[in-house]
Amino acid sequence: MPSLSRTTLSESDTQQAVAAARAATVLFFLNGLMIGSWIPRMAELRDMLGVSEDVLGRSLMGMGVGGLLGSGLAGVVANKLGTRMLSVTFGAVLLMAVPFISMVTAPWMLFALLFTVGLADAGVDIGMNAQVVHANDLLGRTTINRVHGVWSIGSLSGGLIGTASIAAGVSFSTQLFVVCGAGLLAVFWVAPRLLTFEAAEADDVQRGRVGMVALVLGLAALATAVLEGVSTEWSPLLLADERNATDYQAALGFVVLSSAMLVARLLADKVVARTSVRTTLIGGTLVLALGIAVVVFANDVPMTLVGYLLSGIGVAPLFPLLYEAAARNTENGAGTGLAVMSAGMRIGFLGAPAVVGAIATATSLSTSIGVVLGIASLVSLLHALRLN
Repeated sequence: MPSLSRTTLSESDTQQAVAAARAATVLFFLNGLMIGSWIPRMAELRDMLGVSEDVLGRSLMGMGVGGLLGSGLAGVVANKLGTRMLSVTFGAVLLMAVPFISMVTAPWMLFALLFTVGLADAGVDIGMNAQVVHANDLLGRTTINRVHGVWSIGSLSGGLIGTASIAAGVSFSTQLFVVCGAGLLAVFWVAPRLLTFEAAEADDVQRGRVGMVALVLGLAALATAVLEGVSTEWSPLLLADERNATDYQAALGFVVLSSAMLVARLLADKVVARTSVRTTLIGGTLVLALGIAVVVFANDVPMTLVGYLLSGIGVAPLFPLLYEAAARNTENGAGTGLAVMSAGMRIGFLGAPAVVGAIATATSLSTSIGVVLGIASLVSLLHALRLN
């Protein structure tokens, strides 16, 4: 992974870089909080619309479609106006859009609103990752895995707030407007602290042009999205249908995997510092492959949960390090690298469920998961092996 050139900073520039890294970390928390805050009220949303799960599922696709198109738009904005403008503008749109999820009255309205949410989320995603990487490059350090762990903490916090609001009888709209209002105040604090300049790039960088580096990053992100998405989304079903797990035990698959990812991300930066990005990616992919094998071939619930534990540890550093590589794309610029990587990621998240479902229908869920994740692991490993 190429590293951007570093220069000796003045005391004021050092303070600005530190402040930017902290402000971007706040954006990670806010982004996770917004995405997680309305998920616990999904059943209430379905009943409010009066639709079936099938219709609700099609409406929820709006977020994925918006995120895919938003990746390209965010790359253009980042290249032309910088990632500070991208982060603040798209972050404000996200915070203003989310509360209206509680007020939709028709499936098409939910699709359109989630399209906006997904588009804004893609912009914040690209902007905050670039800000963290650029600030840390100036400071000569890396915290990319840790801040992705902060996103997970934000998502968990949002879920807990949503769950507590239901228990306390707080209305859906009140909960979202209060949370997002507080988030907007935080964005006002974040905005002046973000970097107004980008880290150094090669003199011959061709900004906006999609080159081989960006394409490889996009393919690796697609594979990683498949690895993470399939592991989390299908864990309850596999445990319930093929391991005869109770409802409680089936839910543990997601909890174990998510908890392992969070802890591993909080520790992964130290592993990178003591070894290398290449070693961490290869090691993570191999641990993930082992976890997948255990999940596929296990015969009982405890061993399947061990497999998900290993999978969570292995997959944890893959996305953060891809974001870091994309933000350091000196061939086409950070905006282009992050846009293509984000697009690949969102294609993976959108397409993987359909592929797994099709193969599972013809064979079994275990076989389907093994085949899909095995191929994705190979792609991820090949990407890791080609790093310098």
